Amino acid sequence: MAGTSNPGASGTALGMNFTQSIDGCLESTIAENGLSDSELQSYLDKAGHEVETLKREYSEKSLPLLSICEEQEDIEEASAALQRLSSGADMIVFFGTGGSSLGGQMLAQLAGWNIPGVGKMREQGRPRTRFYDNLDSNTLHNALDKMDLATTRFIVTSKSGGTT
Repeated sequence: MAGTSNPGASGTALGMNFTQSIDGCLESTIAENGLSDSELQSYLDKAGHEVETLKREYSEKSLPLLSICEEQEDIEEASAALQRLSSGADMIVFFGTGGSSLGGQMLAQLAGWNIPGVGKMREQGRPRTRFYDNLDSNTLHNALDKMDLATTRFIVTSKSGGTT
């Protein structure tokens, strides 16, 4: 059902394969509490015009947001920045309030960085990666207290540019 219920919902970005699936919310997977085939089809029918509009706008490149993940001009520069940041680091910590860290978390998950959790970063030659957002002072204090600050690097993200 994943292929038919999610037209156009899989692809490849920067060598990372991903597939979006709604199978976990379907009646065929979770019984009577799930979305039935007929309910799903009615929603797909309702969304049909908008989906076709998005496909057209994507092909016409009139909505840059739809193709930003395909841009590769800054990959080399970003890779060099990661190498510099990782030099001598055992951990990279990302701070972001609200949704500011969600994009980074998603990319880390797609890239197989095993976020959340320790994963196998050292085996892959990368520092461990942590994302902290919406922290209370006790959580922040406990986290910082356990870090070796000499080998920890920090990246602070603000979507608005005004978050203190």
